[in-house]
Amino acid sequence: MLLLPVLFAAVSGLAPEGGGPPLPSAEVQVSSGRLTVVQGEEIETLVPGRPPRILAGPAYLEASPGAAVEIVWRGLASLRLSGRAQLEWEIEPAAPEEPIVRVARAASLEVEARRGTVHLELPAAWALAVRGAALGLSVRAGGAVLVSHHGGAEVRVLSRVPRPDVEWPRRIRGGDRVTLPVLAPGGGGQRSALKLPPVRLPGAGGAGSE
Repeated sequence: MLLLPVLFAAVSGLAPEGGGPPLPSAEVQVSSGRLTVVQGEEIETLVPGRPPRILAGPAYLEASPGAAVEIVWRGLASLRLSGRAQLEWEIEPAAPEEPIVRVARAASLEVEARRGTVHLELPAAWALAVRGAALGLSVRAGGAVLVSHHGGAEVRVLSRVPRPDVEWPRRIRGGDRVTLPVLAPGGGGQRSALKLPPVRLPGAGGAGSE
């Protein structure tokens, strides 16, 4: 069985409520391993050899060990997963060029933001604002996050909880490699960056099954 978050019902290429252009869809391609995708009440497992899957609306993804996955918002941003990962995303109608990506686990995640801003919410209550830059990150055992800046504009580092006794870089520049530490005991926040609480879906198999 999987522990998967409950997500809002997927938007199937419809314009946002109240009018306006459709929100960007994500193109998902699996080249190795398996990827479990959850949108609303629908669960799908993607494997290599299939055409890219187009996802509209918020989604939760869980990649198996050994997986290689590319996620592209055309002309906007891309993510590349290598190895086991758990993440979810959404795009708010008020900010159609600013995907919000919440990462609970990532052996290796490459992020490139070409237009707009990718907002990364990470374990231990860290957040990165990526605009016009490329970076890689890995979530270590215990929740520390290793970030490598590959090039482009500097990346802002934000904390979602107070850290009065901790020094951390407020900006990450090209060539930098930094480690964002775990929260101290009693420091508040949560290890997982996923926004919505998990629910057990009976009979669900997939990438994250133990």
